[in-house]
Amino acid sequence: MKDTTRKTIIDDLLLKRPKGPKGVTLTYTMGQEYDYDRRRYIHFPVPSDPTFGYGAETLFSLRLHSSSAVKAYVRDRWFNGKSNWEIGRKKSTVTRRTNRIWSRLSGAIEKMKRDGGRGIYAVYRRYSSNAIGYIFGNTPEEVVAIATTFFPQDDDDYRAEFKELGGVEKLREYNRQIQGRLTAKVKDFKQSIKDSEKRIVAAENRMAMLNVLAGHQVAIETEV
Repeated sequence: MKDTTRKTIIDDLLLKRPKGPKGVTLTYTMGQEYDYDRRRYIHFPVPSDPTFGYGAETLFSLRLHSSSAVKAYVRDRWFNGKSNWEIGRKKSTVTRRTNRIWSRLSGAIEKMKRDGGRGIYAVYRRYSSNAIGYIFGNTPEEVVAIATTFFPQDDDDYRAEFKELGGVEKLREYNRQIQGRLTAKVKDFKQSIKDSEKRIVAAENRMAMLNVLAGHQVAIETEV
């Protein structure tokens, strides 16, 4: 997705009543929910299409897959990446824009993460938050089956989370990040082995020295 298209969609989602893409006619009804902070019911417009005519795949392609990612985008685009302290009173604007954008993306993002699509998935051990690899596939189930075939077997089950729509061409780029971390680990492990070997040699030398010392002293004390 081009940056200009991305900005246009995000700007539309910031409107009180997003218009959607050209050729789409959205209608709105009024919904209400109780706001515990304000201690009253608030009313809000409910679109005829929860994705505002863009579709879940397009909203997923905005690459804003969490509230924190949205906040970072808002800071970078409108406040030059400044901190809360630097922004001062305008931090409420960051919060307001973040909440509005995320409230309109979250449903589509969760749906795509759950249902998937043709693209790249991150693979995790079921109860871990660190990806162990990336796989190209069509559904989470297909990706888990591939992971079970190619990854080392252990007692953990695998789960797959959709990351990006598209072809297989970005797969190496995604896995290169993990390969870099594994390379660093291998280097640390090898250094640890070298250090252990040195400690083993030192320990063996001390053992030999103690045997020589004991033998020497025994010989002297028992010499007639």
